[in-house]
Amino acid sequence: MRICSEVEEFASQLSATGWRGLLVLHTRSPIDLVESLCRVLGGRLLVIADAETRKALEGRVDADLAGYMDMEKLLGGEYDSVIVSSPAMLRPNVVAAAGEMVRASGVLGLVVPPLEEWNPGVPGGRGAFKKYLVSSLTRARSLLWLDADQCRTYRWEVPAGKARRPRWDPGSFVSKPRLPRGLVALAASEEQADLLASFARFLRGRFRSFAVIGDRGRGKSSLLGMALGLTIYWRMAGTVEVVAPSPYGSRRLMEMLVKSLDALGIPYRVVERGGVPVGVKGPWFRVYYRAPSRAEPAPLLVIDEAAAVGPARVRRLSWRSGRTVVATTVHGYEGSGRVFTKLLLDQLPRPLRTYEASTPIRYCPGDPLEDWLYTTFMLRTRESGKPDIEGAQYTVLDPGELAENPEAFQEAYSVLVLAHYRNEPDDIMVMLDAPHHGLRALRSRGGMPALLEYSVEEPAQPREARLVLDRLALYCGDHDLRGLRIVRIAVHPEVQRRGLGSRLLAGLEDEARRQGYDYVGSIFSRHEVLGFWLRNGYLVTYISPRYNRATGEKNLAVTKPLTRRGEECVECAAKALKLRLLLSGHSIYRDLAAEKIAQILLHNPYPVDYEIPLTEEQRRRLEEYLSGSLEYEAAHDALYPAIISTLARTPGDALQRLLDEKGLVAVIARVIQGKPLDEVAAILRVDPGSAAELVDRSARHLLRHIAKD
Repeated sequence: MRICSEVEEFASQLSATGWRGLLVLHTRSPIDLVESLCRVLGGRLLVIADAETRKALEGRVDADLAGYMDMEKLLGGEYDSVIVSSPAMLRPNVVAAAGEMVRASGVLGLVVPPLEEWNPGVPGGRGAFKKYLVSSLTRARSLLWLDADQCRTYRWEVPAGKARRPRWDPGSFVSKPRLPRGLVALAASEEQADLLASFARFLRGRFRSFAVIGDRGRGKSSLLGMALGLTIYWRMAGTVEVVAPSPYGSRRLMEMLVKSLDALGIPYRVVERGGVPVGVKGPWFRVYYRAPSRAEPAPLLVIDEAAAVGPARVRRLSWRSGRTVVATTVHGYEGSGRVFTKLLLDQLPRPLRTYEASTPIRYCPGDPLEDWLYTTFMLRTRESGKPDIEGAQYTVLDPGELAENPEAFQEAYSVLVLAHYRNEPDDIMVMLDAPHHGLRALRSRGGMPALLEYSVEEPAQPREARLVLDRLALYCGDHDLRGLRIVRIAVHPEVQRRGLGSRLLAGLEDEARRQGYDYVGSIFSRHEVLGFWLRNGYLVTYISPRYNRATGEKNLAVTKPLTRRGEECVECAAKALKLRLLLSGHSIYRDLAAEKIAQILLHNPYPVDYEIPLTEEQRRRLEEYLSGSLEYEAAHDALYPAIISTLARTPGDALQRLLDEKGLVAVIARVIQGKPLDEVAAILRVDPGSAAELVDRSARHLLRHIAKD
């Protein structure tokens, strides 16, 4: 078969140069072709395919078989070649993850339908993602692209020259403080050994946090494993909690910890769950894995892939732990980016030591396959300078035009990256191809200062596409609304706080109003941006009772009605949320910032006809409290329902006239959420005595004024 000889020759050239390559093969017989590829490529192979293909290949190929949803389980794996067989949608996340598992001189193979039939984008999509992907192949520096059925070669390219890996001699490595030789010998590069020495200085210093950042494939998880081994060797660790998105995500760390303990001669016992190591126990130490949702502060907290754990959760855990060690990916198939990484590192306790791992472990620097993956899926976007905002106009961005103009697409995408978004390769496909998604921007001759992505929400769409609509319908009962949900909105950091985000938002609202949509809304978990939405006339209509697994925060939904029907639904949902916050503030929403609850109440214009009746005895004690003759603690059981009833019946504008925001925060934190006085004082940034005085003064003023009315 001629196609096999071409693949064999391509693989031979890669082996001679040390570079990795991309193999794109079109066929109507993917099972037979994958089987042939496995025979030709040899070595340790991984095949990622649909269930039908995997079943057909069982026993026929000497390769590991995995599904598209199994990528999490494969984290940290290394293969000589990885083949992705995809008869339909080709998920960028899967392609990027698969590419990062390929060793030096290896091949990432994509087996897909014939070029004229190939639709790698979302089902029913525009076709712009295919156009974009095909264009990217014309720029790949290490590629064999052909039609296997017609024996037609589209492109064959292998870089000139040989890949060079930096020399590394563990025997000549010297560091201060001195590291155990057995541990140094485990380092995959001099850089990794240097980072281990930096960690040793962290251990012996007075630092609270240690962070290692870098792109995928830089050995960060292995470094954490060796660092834990050193900590145990020096008897500076007893109980260590390891947090990662999944036990598979911490597997590489645990495996390297075991190798380190072996090298150091320390006895241990491994605890496994489903064949995956989740703990290592020894005479004086205990290292155990915890899922992010179940993680607790610890004397030594280790967080692997911190970007996926989420900035909010990282902050909550690290500030209550003794010392924190984190690793996070700057560029990789999980997305992230330097701006998001900085946001994450800003959450860690100070003093902080940060180091960057830059040397690839599995392949050589300057690898052409990594270059294609990172360029195509914009994992390492060019950070644009300050855009010109003069004459910036509201603009419709056409996905087809962006697919044909990668520079313009990168300019648009970089705005999202620079605005703290954690972007993933799949975002590229959705933005270009999803039929119900759209892109709008403020654009001037000198750049693109602001961008938003929206999704149309309609009753006929799948449930996962009706995020705002279903939450409105839950409380108003109207499932037939049509609206626009803003997926992301971003302003270039150099021109923020100039009203550009509001201008862009207003442009979309005008467009939506003309087209007859009932609302514009959004769902997000970055609570610090709530003020932006409230200033633009949006109301909070939903807050999730549980934490978002990805971000560690509770999702908020904000909505602005555009029609009378939409207004009725938004009013119903906003009233329901108001009452839910007041009645569940001491339990479900006790961990929600009191400042955010205060913001929401102050901007909620709707009074709720609700009252909790008091007994005569409670009324008497409440009157004594209002007169100043009874202390807060002695009247709390009467004060609590009275405050709930009062806040429910008081619209936001009236509440703004009654109390300043600090006074309302004090009442919410102490009365509604039932937080102890020292915690209330910390929230208000005053001493406990002043906090108690502010709570009493604000509660009495609020109840006395309402009583007069």
